[in-house]
Amino acid sequence: MTGKRSSISALPFWGALVLIVAVFGCGGETSHVEDMAADTNAGNKMPDFVLPNLEGEMIPSSDLSGKVVLIDFWATWCPPCRLEVPHLIELHDSYKSQGFEILGIALDNQGAEVVEPFVRENGITYPIVIGNPEVVMAFGGLTGIPTAIMVDRSGNMVKKYVGYTEKAVFEEDIKRLL
Repeated sequence: MTGKRSSISALPFWGALVLIVAVFGCGGETSHVEDMAADTNAGNKMPDFVLPNLEGEMIPSSDLSGKVVLIDFWATWCPPCRLEVPHLIELHDSYKSQGFEILGIALDNQGAEVVEPFVRENGITYPIVIGNPEVVMAFGGLTGIPTAIMVDRSGNMVKKYVGYTEKAVFEEDIKRLL
């Protein structure tokens, strides 16, 4: 019963996210990039969270300490999110040995049931966890997906990317922060 209550209480949030995406798109073909110094979250540390991975193991954000991290909010049903996957894989594979990590936070209502097959079919090599409304709000909310947030080695949120973002844009920031 508790699980059902949790799912039902989450519906208004996910419904609102779907409405935002329907009105504004999943981010379209271009992105809006913000230096977080101009954002209300400027200089803020990445929020602490614990989310389940696809195997149900709880993964704490503290596992990312000391790394440059790209937090990617996405969903399997979002076309621009799907377009970003190949270059996120390339970036992860190219820079992980230098202290770079990507954490995909999937926002699909069906959770691991739909995310796990997508991850397997697309050969995603970076960690994926299942998001919830609380973690979205801890990051200041979303205006659309994909939304990615770059975090420096000190755990400070430094840049926000809303919408589809080219590999070169991410790569320039990764190189600067490594």
